[in-house]
Amino acid sequence: MKYCLRILLFSVMGMTGCETEKVAEKPKAASTRTQDKPIRSVEQQIVLAKTEADLDKLLEEFSEDIRQNPTHPVAYFYRGRVHDRKSHHYKTHLGSGNSPQDEYELAVADFTKAIELDQDFARAYQYRGLAYYYKSEPGKAVADYTASIRIEPDDGTYVMRGFAYAFQREFDKAIADYNTAIRLNPASGVAYYNRALANDALGNVDQAKIEADFSRARELGFED
Repeated sequence: MKYCLRILLFSVMGMTGCETEKVAEKPKAASTRTQDKPIRSVEQQIVLAKTEADLDKLLEEFSEDIRQNPTHPVAYFYRGRVHDRKSHHYKTHLGSGNSPQDEYELAVADFTKAIELDQDFARAYQYRGLAYYYKSEPGKAVADYTASIRIEPDDGTYVMRGFAYAFQREFDKAIADYNTAIRLNPASGVAYYNRALANDALGNVDQAKIEADFSRARELGFED
């Protein structure tokens, strides 16, 4: 249980926090449709939306894009991203009376629609997997991360699938994914850190190797 709680905490701070690139200014509302905007511009809008009002404004914008073009997967994907952000907002503002789980359900629905419209939409599988993970449905998360990896393998998705395997206490599979993540990106501090936790949970690696992984994670800038 200690292991699961610790990786869950990282997921909230790390996998969500990794989207928060350094952006100097609050983006202005764009007049073009979502699918016609530069990807970085849309990402910045979502990352910089800090209040419920900001998030609701983005939901309205993406919903209008969907009304104008209901067969384009990108607007569904980004609306799902906003629902995911709202769920985290509600987690940190518990007095609002709103349910993070409701937002996860809406996020899943939008990511699912994006996938129906584009079955090779790797990031839609990835973010739907993340939503399932937060909904405590690790089996579905594993399936979506696996689909994303099949289309577009990257170290971050292997790490996230490792989280989902660890949630199910399948530590051997989690370690295999952390190993792959490290092979793809030797600077992945989170992969070293969680590999140490998984090996510690299994108790089948000597303590020196576990401490070496923790030490390497710290060197790479990841601290517990």
